[in-house]
Amino acid sequence: MVTLQVTFMKKNSTKDEFDMECWYRSIVADPYQVFAESFLHAEMCKFRSVIKKICHYAEADEIYKDRSPCDVLLYMKIIRSVIKAAHHLKEKKKALYRFRNTTFLIKITIAAI
Repeated sequence: MVTLQVTFMKKNSTKDEFDMECWYRSIVADPYQVFAESFLHAEMCKFRSVIKKICHYAEADEIYKDRSPCDVLLYMKIIRSVIKAAHHLKEKKKALYRFRNTTFLIKITIAAI
């Protein structure tokens, strides 16, 4: 009896936390760098107008014809990366605040003893 063993090779996957590889062609781990690269790609007012138009056409019975669908997808991916970076910074700030508050309470408790 012949037994076959199937093995699958795992690729070394790097964590793309902010989904930048699809539009920046490399992985960035720093959330501030995500903001910098997105603003190099387009200005904030451009993103704002694209978001407003996409939301309008999502609710309307019309088809968005100002730009090609790949441009819209690119802008949405960039905006998603910026939102993820902003959320990461927000969580980092919350954790830092909790840490400072905890160490402050520990210091008060030790001083009271």
